[in-house]
This record gives sequence, C-alpha cells and structure tokens, in this order.
Amino acid sequence: RQAVCERGGLRGLDAAVANAGKGAFSSIVDHPLESWQEIIDLCLTGVFLTLKHAGRVMNDGGSIVDIASLNAIQPAEGMAAYCAAKAGVAMLTKVAAMELGHRGIRVNTVAPGLVQTAATGAFFMVPGVVEEFVENTTVGRFAQPSDIADMVAFLVGPESTFVSASFFSVDGGASTKRYPDL
Repeated sequence: RQAVCERGGLRGLDAAVANAGKGAFSSIVDHPLESWQEIIDLCLTGVFLTLKHAGRVMNDGGSIVDIASLNAIQPAEGMAAYCAAKAGVAMLTKVAAMELGHRGIRVNTVAPGLVQTAATGAFFMVPGVVEEFVENTTVGRFAQPSDIADMVAFLVGPESTFVSASFFSVDGGASTKRYPDL
C-alpha cells in the first residue's frame, strides 16, 4: 500500500505480495517452448519484477511475501514448467532476503497446497482429484484462501520482524506425503 505522509508527500511500500500462477499439463518431451516460457514468465519472472520494483521503493523494515507452491518442493508429473518456476521462486526469495536485509526488509515464501479458488476450479471438476489431494494431507482437507491470507498477514505484520528468507508450507501437511496422480 502507498500511504500519504503528514507533510503530504508519498512514501514507499510497507508490504508487497507477489502472487501469480499458471500451469499446463504436458510431458517435458512434448511441452511446447512457448507454453514453457509463458509459465516461467508469469510464475518466476513476475516475482522477480515484483521484487525488483517493490524493493526499490519499500520502506526500511518492510516485508515482501512471494507465493510459491507445494510444487516448489514436491514434483508433479506433467507439470515441469510450473514446478521449476515455483522452485525458482523459493530460491529467488532467499537471494532477495540477502540483498534487501541490510534495510531490514524481510522476504519470505509461502507455499500453498491445493486451495479452492477460481484458478483451481478445474481440479474440483475432475472426479477423484480433490479427494486424492485431501487424502494426501495430514489434516484431511484442502485450503481456503483465508488459510493462505492468514500466513501472509503474519509475515507482513509486526509479529514477524525477525523472520526472513524462510519457506512456509501452507499445505495441510501434503509435503509429507505423495503428490496426487493427476
């Protein structure tokens, strides 16, 4: 958010969240280069651009949260571009935390599992897929957007001023099990 100072001038950002994602199902040997590049551009380059531009105007002591995915640490057959991009987000976050830390700016990664949103609607339409995702969590359910928002709110809030370069799986324990066979 951009706020107006008492003197009427603008000041920088206190928090920024890089949240974008898109995937495609294709084996590596059949994946069109154009589709690969589109996914990398959105999921990884988009985070880079957020870090680059937000980092320039971020107030000292601010917080940036990059949204990755369970697929940053758990591979899924047919999702090479998405998995590679989200794994890249996790490492990019660590580098940004190192580079911006001298200003007290914290940079962290949140890695959701399956979240019920408009973007994941296709998963919820295929018989058995959601049940398999739920079976492969330790808490026995998929996430709601508020589950992810709560973690992001913590990371941009004053309770997390000593948390940086960290990776937070918000996946209901799915990272401890296998990825569903899609």
